[in-house]
Amino acid sequence: MKLQQRLIFQLRGQERWLTMLKSDEELITECDCSLEQIQNKAKRIINNLGSDREQNTSSQLFNLYDSTQDIFNQYAIAYLLKNGCRIPKKPENAKKFTNRRRKAEIKVNRLIKKLNGKAPQGRDLTGQKWLDMLLTATTKVPKDEAEAKSWQDALLTKAKSVPYPIAYESNEDITWIKNDRGRLCVKFNGLGEFTFEIYCNKRQLTIFQRFYEDQQIKKASKNNHSSALFTLRSARIAWQEGKGKDKDKPWNINRLILFCTFDTL
Repeated sequence: MKLQQRLIFQLRGQERWLTMLKSDEELITECDCSLEQIQNKAKRIINNLGSDREQNTSSQLFNLYDSTQDIFNQYAIAYLLKNGCRIPKKPENAKKFTNRRRKAEIKVNRLIKKLNGKAPQGRDLTGQKWLDMLLTATTKVPKDEAEAKSWQDALLTKAKSVPYPIAYESNEDITWIKNDRGRLCVKFNGLGEFTFEIYCNKRQLTIFQRFYEDQQIKKASKNNHSSALFTLRSARIAWQEGKGKDKDKPWNINRLILFCTFDTL
């Protein structure tokens, strides 16, 4: 999920940059002014930037681009960012700019392929995808009925408030231990040092106790026993949706639950 979140963040950043990356000719045409006027505006913007040590010049310019509604200001900022936050002394090389634009497009396509690959997409817990679709549906015209239907389905789909479950297909990815109070606990490969206490009824506790004993037997035999003989086969951890008002802290509303498949023979 962290990987997917990072890829989505990178994709949005690259797509945002691609919309800003325009040749000098495009900037002149779209803002209907001369290159000299754009450069003069860019100089004033640079001179007016604050001396925030926590942000470099490019970060300040990106933030300023997002906060301003003035198109001319945005084009001047895009001009600065394209040229390394300075006014270039030489005319733009059209061939080099075309290659630069193409590289940016390739980066976007590669990120899209990664996101559409086998890795899990992750649920839209923040509602951002729904908001993006709402913006699309209210500002654009669908090319056909199929696209209009897909937009409608996306807007009518209720977003989940909890992430997808995490599956552990091997019992070797799960470690059963007892804490200093004698309570049965479990740890999962990939979740660092997080340890979870088991809360269940007596019937279920007998099964969990067997999982613990299987690993203790293997450990005592110095791993001479195969994990294929373990009672546990696979497991899955998931969030169970609850009801509450603390929306900013969903972990106080929802419960973390554990599903196990095991050999009954």
